[in-house]
Amino acid sequence: MGVSLKKVCVHNGHVFEIPKKDYSEIRRPEFHKQDILMMDMAYETQNRNPYEF
Repeated sequence: MGVSLKKVCVHNGHVFEIPKKDYSEIRRPEFHKQDILMMDMAYETQNRNPYEF
């Protein structure tokens, strides 16, 4: 088993995944001068797939 990380942001009830190598997702026009919630999501993996208990 392993652990993977994803960066996500929430804006107006919509969740956007931010690609690991590119932060262009957070430069979207609708985010201009807006508050957004950004977070790191960690999840457990098994054979490189999300694992559920």
